Amino acid sequence: MYIFSNMTMSINRLRTEIMGGHDAGTHHQFTGIAKYFNSYTITGRRNCVLATYASIAALILFFKLKPKKQKAVKSS
Repeated sequence: MYIFSNMTMSINRLRTEIMGGHDAGTHHQFTGIAKYFNSYTITGRRNCVLATYASIAALILFFKLKPKKQKAVKSS
């Protein structure tokens, strides 16, 4: 009974890891920028999302704060 219980727990844990997409990143050895921005680890995915949001916010702020063009004054 104990062996069957352990095997069932192992299968359920494996199923959860595969279906849940959980990966601690222990199998991947990244260097350089790939260490921080990758699609294999939770932290890497989070960093990609944060960089995307920051880029969009920077574009919005740039166009909102950009000085407006003034019309040319005609002299008569």
